[in-house]
Amino acid sequence: MQRLKHTLDKIRYQCLTKDVEDQATAGLDLQMAEALARVSNTTGLQETQAWLRRGVTGAVLKALHDLQQPSNCNAVKKLYCDLGKSCGFGCQLHHVVHCFTIAVALKRTMVVKVYPTNYIKTPTGWEDILQPISSCSSAKVDSGSLPSFNYRSPEQQADAEVLMVNIIDSGTSEFDPPAMPPDVHDVVQLFTTRPEIWWVGMLASYLLRPSAPSLQRHAAFKAANAWAAAGPVMGVHIRRTDKLAAEAKLHQVDEYMRHVEYLCDMRLANGWQQRSVSVRYSSDGFVGVYDDVAYLSQCDYLVGTFSSQVSRLAYEISLVNSTLGGADRTFAYHSVDSMWYFGGMTGFTRGRDSQMK
Repeated sequence: MQRLKHTLDKIRYQCLTKDVEDQATAGLDLQMAEALARVSNTTGLQETQAWLRRGVTGAVLKALHDLQQPSNCNAVKKLYCDLGKSCGFGCQLHHVVHCFTIAVALKRTMVVKVYPTNYIKTPTGWEDILQPISSCSSAKVDSGSLPSFNYRSPEQQADAEVLMVNIIDSGTSEFDPPAMPPDVHDVVQLFTTRPEIWWVGMLASYLLRPSAPSLQRHAAFKAANAWAAAGPVMGVHIRRTDKLAAEAKLHQVDEYMRHVEYLCDMRLANGWQQRSVSVRYSSDGFVGVYDDVAYLSQCDYLVGTFSSQVSRLAYEISLVNSTLGGADRTFAYHSVDSMWYFGGMTGFTRGRDSQMK
């Protein structure tokens, strides 16, 4: 284990991280992804990393399941979170991740009000697409009388049966990313360069566990598009009209495609060929945006805009995705504008007593 850690440290020392990357440099991060993959294949690190990731991912998923699916809901303390933040799907999901980090740290079962909200228009809207977040119901919680979690003094209200979490815009806690449970951090850093991003992806992956109909829909989509036989799959998330005036500037399609072309020319002996181009928009907004995130997170490489929470969400989940092999996927993306960040992000801390047992 020490030898593996030493080798990974040498690789990281030679890497240019996204924290210092010039975002205008075409292909720099994609070159890094290729270099890491070659080193992993040459040294046998990829197999070891894959083994570590499977074991750690399984253990963390079990811990989250045990927290969220208690045998007796009346016997556990809870943390209440409302999905209905006034923003888009990626923003809402990251809000619930914010709640989840606090629930994990405080060892409280998180119950989430998902209906009625922007995307969930029927009482079964969430469960039709995704698995339930918890076996405990939010319907039995009187949110109007709940004490709020105190970001500045997390110990306050420790005896309350249910605490409510406000949106991250109201203040960040010491448990928000890049903080993560230190016991998880210590082992995750052995197979990924950015454990804090993996941690966000891990929590988001748990929240977005697909229902049986969603699994069938995804399998049919992949079969119809010959996904398995397509070779390297590039996911491109192009932000066109939503919030561009307030949050980000418009980037032309050519700005995205030059990174796609660069990678394909580098990976494929005969260059790249365009198999098909489609623009998909579903009037069923929830299933449409969820499927977009699911497919983007399963691509070999992602090009998007990290000013968009959808691009960031897909990237975060891709670091956890078991369908993508064992290599470190930290650099398997390019953002044409922003670096990765978590809303309300504060300086790095590993938290105090948030270990997962």
